[in-house]
Amino acid sequence: MVGKLIKYEFLRTRAPLALAGAIGLAICAVGYVLALVAPVVAIVPFVVGFTMGIIFTFAVQIYLAVDFYRSSFGRRGYFTHTLPIKGTTLVLTKLGYALIATAAAMVWSVVLLLVSLASAVELGMITYAEFWAGFRDLFGAGNLFLTFMILNVVALILVTIVQYFFAVAVGSEAWINKAGGMGPVVTFLIVYVAIQLLALLALLIPPSYNPLSEAWSWSVPLIDMIRNPDNVGIPISAFWITYVLSGLMLWRTVVSVNKKLELR
Repeated sequence: MVGKLIKYEFLRTRAPLALAGAIGLAICAVGYVLALVAPVVAIVPFVVGFTMGIIFTFAVQIYLAVDFYRSSFGRRGYFTHTLPIKGTTLVLTKLGYALIATAAAMVWSVVLLLVSLASAVELGMITYAEFWAGFRDLFGAGNLFLTFMILNVVALILVTIVQYFFAVAVGSEAWINKAGGMGPVVTFLIVYVAIQLLALLALLIPPSYNPLSEAWSWSVPLIDMIRNPDNVGIPISAFWITYVLSGLMLWRTVVSVNKKLELR
């Protein structure tokens, strides 16, 4: 059943996702070709393609969140919930597909950004050496920490879809149901602010790591920030705080669909 549901989700959403990806690649490719023959004209498609590479994954996540709302809480929700499927199975299947789609979108975003990088090199904006030097400066020279940061950045992007699904499910409950489609939007804004405030706890929990100096600090990050604002490290606890919160939101999303479902 789960396999059939994922296949159904794929068949329903593949056309718009594939079209968006193809348009992004076409614009980036046009920018690269023009960078070779008409650099002045290439600026516009380069900027548009680069922007699409940055936002593509997040746009896919928003599309899937809107689709989750329409298929589970909008008019189509009546049909969806007549199927002999438990709410838990429904949510986890849709979320599982959304995670797979997000992972694929991240790969495609990297492709778009690499084509944009090639265009930038041809336009004389940057060299490959300068790009990789800046990349290493941003995440540190140590290969182990670089791997750690890349994995966590990927994980943080992936769990964002959990926050969207939570906002859709909880934002469709009776307490705000009359607001219609604005319910999930308002809920997400509340969630976003709450996560940012809770993430401040990371400033009170050691350790932190400074990628520039490659130094670990086991004192309270906030104290380090006050003592030397120019040498502030990354609070490692910021990652697991986000993961714990996302886990709680996933649990609450399942509870919402199982016990607090109220279709308009």
